[in-house]
Amino acid sequence: MARRQRDLQSFLDGPGPGQGAAPDMPGGPDGPRIMSVTELTDVIAGLLEAEPALQDARVTGEVSGVRASVKGHLYFTLKDEGSQVPCAMFSRAGARVQQELKDGDLVVVSGHVEVYPPHGKYQLIVREITRRGVGDLYQRYLELKSRLEREGLFAPERKRPLPALPQRIGVVTSATGAVFHDIVRIIRRRWPHVRVTLAHASVQGEAAPPELVAALDRLCRLGDVDVIILARGGGSFEDLFAFNDEALARAIAASPVPVVSAVGHETDFTIADFVADVRAPTPSAAAELVVPVGAKEEERVATHVGRMSVALARALELGKLGLDDLDRRLATELGHQLGRRADALRALVGRLEALGPMSTLRRGYAIALDAGGDLVSSVARVAEGDALELVLADGRVDAGVRRVRPDPRADHGGGGSAGAGGA
Repeated sequence: MARRQRDLQSFLDGPGPGQGAAPDMPGGPDGPRIMSVTELTDVIAGLLEAEPALQDARVTGEVSGVRASVKGHLYFTLKDEGSQVPCAMFSRAGARVQQELKDGDLVVVSGHVEVYPPHGKYQLIVREITRRGVGDLYQRYLELKSRLEREGLFAPERKRPLPALPQRIGVVTSATGAVFHDIVRIIRRRWPHVRVTLAHASVQGEAAPPELVAALDRLCRLGDVDVIILARGGGSFEDLFAFNDEALARAIAASPVPVVSAVGHETDFTIADFVADVRAPTPSAAAELVVPVGAKEEERVATHVGRMSVALARALELGKLGLDDLDRRLATELGHQLGRRADALRALVGRLEALGPMSTLRRGYAIALDAGGDLVSSVARVAEGDALELVLADGRVDAGVRRVRPDPRADHGGGGSAGAGGA
């Protein structure tokens, strides 16, 4: 500290009479001295250390971004609505913290300000922390979280499953960051067939919430997006606060497309994480969640195709055996049916033959035909002297009518036979 004070005094006094500038630092007695970066940092540090108010400072603010090193040192940001300052509390002082320090705590810290030369930044070295309650930002986060949870926006039963094989994936994030490129790289490696569409939005600051809502709406209105990733990289609690916006939470809940929230690191939680259908610990993890691994999917499909081929071959073999058996049964049944029908046909032919005129003629009967060859069925059809032809079983006989003798008991309007004399 004494050396820094001497450097500061030397900088303020300038070169003495006749001294001029150092040989490696151009400039005359009336010009500014050219310093190295280290010298500039030392001068600034000396200015800060020379101010008594900065060497025994008490500052109040909200804690954010708490992390602990393996050696037990605590690092966090102290902030209010207008500014923030990085803080470090080394292990011996940190041991005096009675309760675990967490994001959102409202505290009063005591310590001194110094410059961290490797980064050229000032920080507050904390020796004591006193809690005052929960910070305003964190309190707003808790109140909104509680209200939306009571409304059912976090309910597991309203969560939708992700599509197994999406054709188009939408991503809501900043076009200028590395997050989108990381997501695309992972998706392309795992499932190169899918399309990825970016809807740009700010992911930090006052303009971020309405831009995020508008980007989400643009993707939903495309009509062919299967799943949406809402993503940004890590940051402090206030950096991620755009994702604790109520309008954004309700837009996620109303989305017709499943939404994956991938905001910050694994330990960061936002309102968007609770409302989304799936929460991914990081944007890279979200990319792995929404698409399968192509090689594994092809292997799975090949396995199913093999199983289907075996099942189809087995079904065809069983069907062939069944058809053979059916063919045998049909042939047997058809033979039986044909045999029964042949027997019936022969019986019918026999009955028809028995009833036919030839059978009658063979029993000694004759058929009388007139000179025109018409059948003589009544004595009323003939007269004495008519010529007749008699048809017998084994031939024909020409005859003449000598006398007609009607039978008084017969109906002469119907059938009957004529008596005929010999030729």
